[in-house]
Amino acid sequence: MENNINDFLNHAPDKYLYLYNRNFYSPERLDYHPEGTLGAHINITLDRAMQSRDINLVFIAALHDICKGIMNERGGKREISINDGRTFIYHSNPEHGYHAYKYIMKHKEIQDWITSYGANLRYVTTVVKLHMKHKSYMAGLKKQKNGMGAAKREEYRSKLTRYELLYLNEFAKIDNMTKEYVPNKNLFPLNEKFAF
Repeated sequence: MENNINDFLNHAPDKYLYLYNRNFYSPERLDYHPEGTLGAHINITLDRAMQSRDINLVFIAALHDICKGIMNERGGKREISINDGRTFIYHSNPEHGYHAYKYIMKHKEIQDWITSYGANLRYVTTVVKLHMKHKSYMAGLKKQKNGMGAAKREEYRSKLTRYELLYLNEFAKIDNMTKEYVPNKNLFPLNEKFAF
């Protein structure tokens, strides 16, 4: 895993590596992220996406949480107690997907990095921007607490193409650190320029 990720990151632009390195040791919420840090999380999602053999998922994994450790007026440090009585502090930026999308769109070198491997910029940026909202959509489908209601789900779903929904669903499995990931080998084939 590590060599593949290192090979991939060796070709990443400085604007990406700046945030990747800056946020690498940012603490995660341990009940959702037993891996502990944002850097470990991004690397695990990258490894899982590489197992899928789909270049769009690889870039989604690399970019989805790149702005998560950056504080904004709605984010910051939060403290939480989990069932076993431990209390810990983690960084939170509820709009990190949108911030990552804006960061990608602001920096042409990141866009060029994505497209140089044959990834679809629209699919990558859509999933990066919506990956947290999609968790609420899926929770609503399962009638879980904090899930989207039926009307909002219908509105949300109506704005997505079939392929965007496919990528959002597959990436939700990649991004879930509390479950093993089993790649969907029926997705689109990885661009031949990038083999790992």
